[in-house]
Amino acid sequence: MSKEVIKVRMWPLDLGSKSNSFISLILVKKIIYSPHNLVNFFNFNFNIFHMHWPETYLNIKNPLKRYTFTLLIIIYISFIKILGKKVVWTVHNLKPHENYNERISRIFYKVIASLCDSLIFMTNVSMEEFFCLYGINKKFKIIPHPSYPIPKANTSNVQKPSGLLFFGLIRPYKNVEMLINAYINSKLNIKLNILGACNDILLTKKLESYEDRINLSLRRYEDQELQCFLDNCSGVVIPYKDITNSGVLFRAMSAGAKLLLPDIAYTREVTTNLNYQNCSFYSGDIDSMDLLRFCEEKEREVSISFSDINHSIKSDYLAIYKSLKS
Repeated sequence: MSKEVIKVRMWPLDLGSKSNSFISLILVKKIIYSPHNLVNFFNFNFNIFHMHWPETYLNIKNPLKRYTFTLLIIIYISFIKILGKKVVWTVHNLKPHENYNERISRIFYKVIASLCDSLIFMTNVSMEEFFCLYGINKKFKIIPHPSYPIPKANTSNVQKPSGLLFFGLIRPYKNVEMLINAYINSKLNIKLNILGACNDILLTKKLESYEDRINLSLRRYEDQELQCFLDNCSGVVIPYKDITNSGVLFRAMSAGAKLLLPDIAYTREVTTNLNYQNCSFYSGDIDSMDLLRFCEEKEREVSISFSDINHSIKSDYLAIYKSLKS
């Protein structure tokens, strides 16, 4: 095997993001990384192209931009394959969240997967569903989602936010409005906190109409501020079932939070593999009775060595890079 340094072009490689640090948690010290962007677009000084969300442009409402940028992705990856580059895809989603054209999305996923030298899934459930959906049987590896480091909570000028908590980027599929209605119908005497940016104008207006009954913060947040919420909340609620991989779930588990989760194969696999017992499950759409039962349940102790897990994850990524470079 060559001892030459391995160079990985990562897409995205935005280490400045403060609300989703997934990329920074999987980077390996022995690897030289460079970002895939307009500046580096025609710089092919790398061995491996590692992408995470190639379906990004399929979420754009404007059809011209959606299909133009999506086609450019296919052309670019096809070209670097001709140059002898290896392509890795960490599959976060089985389909675009804003799926404006299901037929085009299926074609795109099949084409991109066929161009890859290796696919990385974070659970067996996501791997099996992907191959079932797209009929592709490529070389793959299961590498779990990493855990998040726990920062010191920023409590300066912040009132301790007790009550139930929903956090993360707010999008239509996440059923935040359904959660709010369930909370109102439950008549709980604790607050519901909604924390996260929302880029959908219509959804923002709907959520703002509930602001007098909930603690609504539609904005991006610092990780230290989120930790303050997690330290003081009564529990974290995930009201949506369209989950293949969830940074929100792992951020909450990393903090040892009490969780209310949809009863689906993905959440069952993740919590079972980590033996995470500080959680409860609901079936179907979330409703007021689910919230009432959740609030009555006691906290359970959490004892997981997340640092050991993250070290193993980085080793797995390094092994994939080495196998592709050899």
